[in-house]
Amino acid sequence: MTGIESEVVGVVNKGHGGVEGLRSEINRIISSNIALIKGKVFEHVKCSLRDYFWKTVHDNKDVMEPVKNDVSIGYLLLRRLAHSLSKDNIKVILGDDKIREGKTHPMEFYIYPSESKEYSAGEVLFKDGKYYIILTPSCDFVAEGSRPRKVGEVLLAIATPLENTEFYKKWSANKEKYKQSFTELIESRKGDRYFFLPKTPFIKNLLLDFQLKQMVNYDELGSFQRITKLDTPFAQSMVSAFVRYYNRIGFPDIDSEFVISNL
Repeated sequence: MTGIESEVVGVVNKGHGGVEGLRSEINRIISSNIALIKGKVFEHVKCSLRDYFWKTVHDNKDVMEPVKNDVSIGYLLLRRLAHSLSKDNIKVILGDDKIREGKTHPMEFYIYPSESKEYSAGEVLFKDGKYYIILTPSCDFVAEGSRPRKVGEVLLAIATPLENTEFYKKWSANKEKYKQSFTELIESRKGDRYFFLPKTPFIKNLLLDFQLKQMVNYDELGSFQRITKLDTPFAQSMVSAFVRYYNRIGFPDIDSEFVISNL
């Protein structure tokens, strides 16, 4: 039994290591960071459930009485639980003080793995060594009852690994000179043409250039590997940046020297 070991699975052979090997493997898993995180998450959920039923349902029994026999309380409970997992609360739960206030951890960008049956805007795909991200609005993928799916052709933005871009090459050659410009690129503050996707264990540092696009038929999406998808509000921010970039309306510069000369 080799090749199946992981952070949550250990393998001990009967003929090698014996009881000591088993004890060592158990201690490894118990003391791993994943085990500690699991314990913290379970404790948070347990306390959230307890507080909600006692401090909300019980203390507001007159308000809750009309809905006690349907699932409305369940909706409120799950929404409250989701709200309790805000960025600041997650940092408290995990005991993570590395991320500065007002800054975003790369993992916050994504929902992984992407388990929804249908595609949506902000989903990251992979094929033939290239990454793509869906720009077509999510509502176009929805098919309900007799209403057909609106989408025929799907618009994809091509995502370039950051290390392959000219921005990265300039910065790596002279980090001090290009520090400010490169920081603006990473923070997606370099106009609306570019949108940065940060690296995680399941995705590289990627840069979207909205000038690099490709159309594929909806039926072709099945040939792409579904990697992950952007979470709220990052998917909306990406689509908004794309729309702003192609919705610009420019006009010729006024002859300011002529205007000033006639003042």
